[in-house]
Amino acid sequence: MMESAVGDAKCCICLDSLNASCLGRQTLLCGHVMHEQCVKQMRARGRSDCCPVCRKHDADLTPVQVFVDEALLHLSRGDYAACAQSASRALDVDPQNAYACALLGDRYDLGDGVPQDLERAKELYEEADRGGDLDATCNLANLHEKEGNITEAKRLWTKAWSAGNMTGAFSLGLFYQQQGNSAKARVCYEAARRGGHVSAVYNLATLCLEEDCMEKACELYEEARMLGCADAAMKLGLLSELEDDMVQAQRFYEEAHVGGSMDGTYMLGRLHEDQGNIKNARELYQKASAHGHADAEHHLSLLDRGPNAQMSALRDKMAQPALQVKTSQDAGVGLDIGVRVQVQGLTSSEGKRLNNCMGTIVKHDPSSERFGVEVDGFKGIKSIKAEHLVRAMRRFPEQPHIEVASLDTDEVSAQQALWRSSNDAHTSVTSMQTESGINAQVSSAILESRASEAEL
Repeated sequence: MMESAVGDAKCCICLDSLNASCLGRQTLLCGHVMHEQCVKQMRARGRSDCCPVCRKHDADLTPVQVFVDEALLHLSRGDYAACAQSASRALDVDPQNAYACALLGDRYDLGDGVPQDLERAKELYEEADRGGDLDATCNLANLHEKEGNITEAKRLWTKAWSAGNMTGAFSLGLFYQQQGNSAKARVCYEAARRGGHVSAVYNLATLCLEEDCMEKACELYEEARMLGCADAAMKLGLLSELEDDMVQAQRFYEEAHVGGSMDGTYMLGRLHEDQGNIKNARELYQKASAHGHADAEHHLSLLDRGPNAQMSALRDKMAQPALQVKTSQDAGVGLDIGVRVQVQGLTSSEGKRLNNCMGTIVKHDPSSERFGVEVDGFKGIKSIKAEHLVRAMRRFPEQPHIEVASLDTDEVSAQQALWRSSNDAHTSVTSMQTESGINAQVSSAILESRASEAEL
């Protein structure tokens, strides 16, 4: 209806009188007049920006879904500020749009494109949850967990799981695992696994490692790997390396690296450094370091200290043993920064995971008589007393690759002498590792620790 002929005319959308004051009145560019609330409902539910009477385009009729689609496009391009802006425009028209609430809630939750505001994120997630967005339900549960409201978090995770959202099952399993309740964690992970949740498969493998079920753990890591989990490939690479299958280890590390696992990139760098390929090691450390990998950053700093430090780091890295057991009589002997060691005799719950694992000493605190050790397969630096550390030796490949471009003639000669002396040393070492001991060592080595600088 044209503005000049409003009178007792009716809205062409709801057919009620345009004089109804509670519904407002909106005049389009074409001159037709409708209820303001009716226009909002049309935009919230429709996919056209045309006047319903004359079909003329009008920007004021842009549907909410267009803004939501724009927000998703910006999100895919990493333009979080534009994503937040488009989601906000959608909510200006339809404040209850669940998907737009979830998108904007994510931005406030993570601080992407807008200042982080957890209270605003919670409000948006609550609206999205009421609208049936189960991912928002899980994110809301995560916020409650951070606040210590575990009861509400578990209720929301269970709600999402019951409605078919496997992230809810996985998150609940993760909570139980962190609480040490492996039985309940396994039930949740198995449910999420049946629903195709890759991380649940990966964490099930971790549970198997904790129970020394190596064969089942390997099967699950392989399953996760086949589903595209790059970190699972990294774990399989570490398993292969500890079993002395360096060729297979390198294949898995390369796959993990290509798949985006920074742990895989770091371990591939370690492997290249062990082989004497300093150039490739540096490139891999640089990439992992750029993504915040602390261990890669540390090893990169060693390489950047100059040729002597490179040779020292290479020598000490190569001292990793081929799964040999040392006696407690050797504990604390010959320890220094850069030396490869084996951890023994820890009794704390966290420390037991490190027993029989290999690592590299990176610092020493004389006042506490503790050494800072980077333990293979674990994140962070562990603070360990000398009495729990045994210096280790390792055999070397017969034909190491030497990156001549990275080393001068004297360095190459020194490196070759190092390989020869290391091979000679290895021939005098007697293996005393039992099958059960190997399994325990491998299990401990590939379990991740959440603690850094742990006082063990």
